[in-house]
Amino acid sequence: MGALNILAKTAKAANEADKALPLRLARAAPKSQAEIDALATRVSKQMLGEHVGSGKPKDTTNLAGRSRKENERVKALDYEVTPTGAAKESVIYQPRKGDVNVAIPGDQTISDSILRRVGDIEGIDSHQQGGARYGLGKMHEEDPLFWASGEGPAQM
Repeated sequence: MGALNILAKTAKAANEADKALPLRLARAAPKSQAEIDALATRVSKQMLGEHVGSGKPKDTTNLAGRSRKENERVKALDYEVTPTGAAKESVIYQPRKGDVNVAIPGDQTISDSILRRVGDIEGIDSHQQGGARYGLGKMHEEDPLFWASGEGPAQM
């Protein structure tokens, strides 16, 4: 009798889970040009390293939870990063007539480097991986295209 009870509860839970998500999701309301401009301005300020608050009244912290003073202190920190030498140099793309340009977000993560020092703290020796150049640091491996979704995208 216990197994039947568990099956009934499982079936009921699955049925309730199906009801939890509507089959037709509502579309987001379209943004006005003013709203789009405000969002674009905010993102561009963040990309330039400016302190941008959360937008909530009386809240002066940025999205990382840092105050303006803390944000300025972190930006002013002196640090030492040593490349591991695993990453190949980037090749500058020379555009040709008929090429299609596709914009991708720029990941500014320092990759294939060793963080040696931050401020007066020495001996950190933390290996940094990831970021936009992650694949370049793996080109010396037996399968350098491990990160690509397929041979075609990797060669583009």
